[in-house]
Amino acid sequence: MRTLVVLSLSLSGRVRRCLRGTNYNYCVMSPTAASRENDRLTHGFLLPAIQLFPIYFAWSALALALQLLTGKTLGLPAKAMRWLAASLAAALINSLFLEPASTKVMFQRYALEKQNRREETEYKELAKRFGALHGASSLVNLVTVVGGFVHAYYLSLML
Repeated sequence: MRTLVVLSLSLSGRVRRCLRGTNYNYCVMSPTAASRENDRLTHGFLLPAIQLFPIYFAWSALALALQLLTGKTLGLPAKAMRWLAASLAAALINSLFLEPASTKVMFQRYALEKQNRREETEYKELAKRFGALHGASSLVNLVTVVGGFVHAYYLSLML
């Protein structure tokens, strides 16, 4: 049994470090650097064009599911498990609903922008819709990040 716990700690620790590092890099560092170096259109096309969003949210969900499985083995408190479950739900909401919808609206908006139709009501409606979807996605992703740090806090209490 002790070997299983040690193996669980090792595997889940690597998954947790990877997830926290990826979340921080994706949420804080990459957008800041990309927005400084590129104009708005290039910045918008950069990440979705190479399909980073779906991969990021899918891997986040997978890592969180693994953490939930190993957390039970490690005997994490129920509060920590609830935070992990909330983080998993947030990653799935982003992966399945918010990301595809916001990317679709973004490309529709860029198509109008390339046609110099920025003053039309259709463009303004798309911009408003994109802002709402992107804001919701960022807020839901913040739940994922906070859940990871709360989980790390509870792990530190076990040391």
